[in-house]
Amino acid sequence: MNIWKKQTLALLLTLLTGFTAVFSTTQIVKAQKASTSQDAFWNYDNELTETQGAFTYYAFTSQDEKEAWIYEIEVDQSQNYTTLSIPEILGGKRVTCIGYTEQKDEDRDDNYYKNIIGRTVEPYHNSCGNVPYLEKVSKIALPESLTVIQPGTFSGFSGLKSIQYPSQVSSLEAYVFYGCKRLKTITLPQGLAVWDSMAIVDCPKLQELIVPADNKAFQLKDGCVITKKGKRLVCTYSRVKTLKIPNGVKTIQKYALSNAVSKVIEIPASVVKIEAQAFEREYGIQNTKINNVTVSRKNKIYAKDGQCIYQKKDQSLTVGIPNKKGVLNVSNKIKNINNAYSLVNCNISEKMLEKVVLPKQLKTVTAQGFSPLTHAKQIYFSGTKPPTVKKVVKGSTPLPCLGTIYVPSASYEKYKSWYKKYNCWKKVTMMQY
Repeated sequence: MNIWKKQTLALLLTLLTGFTAVFSTTQIVKAQKASTSQDAFWNYDNELTETQGAFTYYAFTSQDEKEAWIYEIEVDQSQNYTTLSIPEILGGKRVTCIGYTEQKDEDRDDNYYKNIIGRTVEPYHNSCGNVPYLEKVSKIALPESLTVIQPGTFSGFSGLKSIQYPSQVSSLEAYVFYGCKRLKTITLPQGLAVWDSMAIVDCPKLQELIVPADNKAFQLKDGCVITKKGKRLVCTYSRVKTLKIPNGVKTIQKYALSNAVSKVIEIPASVVKIEAQAFEREYGIQNTKINNVTVSRKNKIYAKDGQCIYQKKDQSLTVGIPNKKGVLNVSNKIKNINNAYSLVNCNISEKMLEKVVLPKQLKTVTAQGFSPLTHAKQIYFSGTKPPTVKKVVKGSTPLPCLGTIYVPSASYEKYKSWYKKYNCWKKVTMMQY
């Protein structure tokens, strides 16, 4: 990727979400670190190729030439096939790893993956790497020799219906089944220890996740994946209209509800922490399926007022719920807005946020807290004094500028000075009311 393209991509991502720092620390980077830590083990210069039926496997070997890593598979579309069988032995080497590795890509950046057939997977563009001939593959057979399946490996396999992970694989990685539209059943091993919240994104027919009861890390309850230690909600695969998060869950972790299809999410009294973007995907992509969120009145940490879930202690916004017309009236209970909240029932990249009304009580905004809201066509400030902006990110725009800004007539000059202070005055259209 040339410098111009990288700079353009970075600018677009900044404008869409404002969370520039997040992109440099995505879960892709974790996968990169895991791979690069094995550089001493794998010999990326020693490649082997083998064709079996409709599939040609490309791999490189371990330094001792005993193991093979299949990094890409080529499909001969002229042949008939319904099952993709990953061989246990390739070129006399035992296959222990499959999936894309950045060591084979000179243009690699941190914002995309590739699936096992080499198609680019771009979550921030809602692209899972699907091609029509993948619809023929309804089954994937994995050998027991496998110990690692890389992120995004089976992304875009739209014909896949079921799959069973080998017993030695201990991690379910990000976007590994992204866009598997017909996938119904995933059987996971007893030793599974890592489960990425983004693993099963956009799998609309997923009905069954099978994890052995003696698995030490995870339990499944009411369509939710929960860690046994810490009681963290990892993700959900429930198809019910109202998802009642099981009582006992203490933390709703980042991206845990990104895959939820339930219209209503009920948060129990036991929840003490809702992490940043818990209801959204990576790259600031909102969940449009969820149109309401409630909180138990017995919950001591969080409460609901109007269209907002907020944290009682610091009165900060946790979840904003625009109505079906794209209007969000931020609760009078909200005094603080940071960059950790989620929006549901809207898609800011498609201009589905029409109007945001900010309360008089709003005192502080942590940059880039305005970023998702700034995509609204209209933003109303109700306070006679602009809120204080904290932790401004150098080179970013900390105030909303894209839509029309409405401020009280008596405070017009104050808001004008506020925008000038942050070098935003020339970018904004401000109206008095």
